[in-house]
Amino acid sequence: MVNNAFKSTTRISNMRGCIIFFNMLLLIAKDIMSKRIYCQPSDKCWPRTEHLDALKNNLSIVNDCLPWAQTLLWNGLPLPLVDNSITHFNGGLPDDGKYTSFEYVSFRNHLVNWNPAIVVVARHKNDVVQAVKFALNYNLGISIMGTGHSMDDRNAGPVNHSILIQTTCLRNYSVNIHDTNPYNWADGIIKLGAGFTWGNNSWSKGNANYNTTIGAYELAYKFKREMVGGTCSTVGIVGWSLGGGLGVLSPMYGLGVDQILEVEMVGADGSIIVANQNGTIMNNSDFPKTITTTNNDLYWAVKGGGGGTFGIVTSMTLKLHKPHFYFSWITYTWTRPYSDDKGGRMIKPIMKRYWNWVANTATKYWSMNMDLAYNNISKNYTFTLSGTYAHLTNSSFWNSSTQTADYHSLYNDVINIDDSFSSVSWLVKSDNVTGALYYGSENKDWSKEIKPMLKLGNSLRFLVNRETITNENFTEDYMKYWIPYCENCEERNLKNNTTEVCACASGFKTWYALPPDNTTNTYAPISNCFRNSIVQFNDNVVESLVISLTRNLTYTEISDFTKNVYAPAMTPKWSNCTYFNLPEYTTPNKTWGKRYWGEDYYTKLKEIKKTWDPTHTFMCRQCVGYGEEPGKVDNNTMPPWRRSSISVHTTSASMVSRSTSTIRGFQSSTSSGIKSSYVIQFSPFIVISISQFVQTL
Repeated sequence: MVNNAFKSTTRISNMRGCIIFFNMLLLIAKDIMSKRIYCQPSDKCWPRTEHLDALKNNLSIVNDCLPWAQTLLWNGLPLPLVDNSITHFNGGLPDDGKYTSFEYVSFRNHLVNWNPAIVVVARHKNDVVQAVKFALNYNLGISIMGTGHSMDDRNAGPVNHSILIQTTCLRNYSVNIHDTNPYNWADGIIKLGAGFTWGNNSWSKGNANYNTTIGAYELAYKFKREMVGGTCSTVGIVGWSLGGGLGVLSPMYGLGVDQILEVEMVGADGSIIVANQNGTIMNNSDFPKTITTTNNDLYWAVKGGGGGTFGIVTSMTLKLHKPHFYFSWITYTWTRPYSDDKGGRMIKPIMKRYWNWVANTATKYWSMNMDLAYNNISKNYTFTLSGTYAHLTNSSFWNSSTQTADYHSLYNDVINIDDSFSSVSWLVKSDNVTGALYYGSENKDWSKEIKPMLKLGNSLRFLVNRETITNENFTEDYMKYWIPYCENCEERNLKNNTTEVCACASGFKTWYALPPDNTTNTYAPISNCFRNSIVQFNDNVVESLVISLTRNLTYTEISDFTKNVYAPAMTPKWSNCTYFNLPEYTTPNKTWGKRYWGEDYYTKLKEIKKTWDPTHTFMCRQCVGYGEEPGKVDNNTMPPWRRSSISVHTTSASMVSRSTSTIRGFQSSTSSGIKSSYVIQFSPFIVISISQFVQTL
């Protein structure tokens, strides 16, 4: 069709130059489609200062969220130092506070030694749109970050020197507690900007008042509602929810993904996309047409497919729940010298009884943690059982007149076997667990929980089902790699003539926070293995995962122990699945997709990725499509509703992008007496469109 237009004589002769130019660009495109290569600062394609200034002019002005951080920051830009007094990340930052706002807004768990070259602190969803289109125009890698809690450093993006789009300042919200809301969810709904965290946080405003930035829990509490959310106050709602979402209320109301009613995001071509159960709506400022479809594959994919994979989320609409129960917290703690209980002989029976209780007796009203931690200084260990219980009455926690058998089952079936616990405590009851989580966190410096500048040690994490936890060999296996494994190291080296690093697990942390019947909510890529699991297993806390009894281990030694010793002994022997939000960094490339989603779901997720982002505009470590060749945009990958949207346009000629280094494809169509579009695609869909009237002779 292009050739026919080109051969036309006088009536379209003025278009010859344009058509030749487009064909030249198409030839260039063929050379760069085979592999995604991003522009770097030393390349000619790298944006110059005037280009950055132009982007800055299209972004929002600074507001009271991170007021000391400009909306656009880049390396080499003179920036004042951030005063140490306005932040509470002191534990992970230089003691003298000498770091710039650029460094501050890009703090994360640096497992990958990459740093962004440009940072956009988005204060409106249009800032995200502009940043994505800018990245497409100059072929920049895109990294996405809300609060930077990713243990797998997915915030690093696909390449060094990326453009980081920081969403923590997207904080608009609306609440509808009427049962006549658009989603017919009788208990009410809440729409939250992507910058929301579960608890109140101060760092987004950068001052010492912990109550300056309202959290999702406080909002829900003010409207006398509960939410399914995380237990760490500073964790963001987006990554937690899209990765699965385990929380205190999950046994009662389902996982985080089961709470998602709608997601608004910026797609791989800069379109604003709204996805829900009823379908998908797309708007792009470059074109006046709103595209709608009843296809809801994207909605299915984001509900468990992980954040930062299919687009940059700008807001989410979630379910609220009317409080129906009183919640109480209880903790049993055993503290002993390790010398009195070498190998954990005294606590193993409690563990096994606890596992049987979780598998066979515990109801959806429970959410429990089991923690074992060894202190290498005091040489003591602490074993803790703690959690929440929901009961139907406000009577005393110890003398509840209802659900008596259910509550007392923990003591009768587990605790009673060894009542030598050193302490027992319970917190004041609340008729709203969301309110209790809010009040429990408002005066705590939660930001010291995680130190973004530290390279946190690698950790073993996996999900286990009822069959596993009731197998006595399971307890024996993970206890084998506790302190006794360090103690027996020298003997193993002598016996085997090896030089093994004497490392062992310092402890374990398990969480019973999965619904007992987790198969009722199925419209999400949560694998059957995940749905059938009942406990999340971690090897202790982030700062003391793997230890030596004689010296400090290096990061490499910790990772090597986890990857080569600990993980092969535990997985896949005891587990075939891993929670996306709590991954093991060293999981082999050929297994992580299956462990997160299951083989069938991962295959479907990759197909949806090819539809919405075939060229891998968005990519991160162990995210959907990671490690695979990017594709191109054509009629085989573009969904039908997108194809129809580019074949005919009624807009006047417009050039919205001018770079020739990021071409993705070429489409054309002509028809007698209509406007025909010659399209160069810089993204999965359209970023250049020139419409021309063509009349066939």
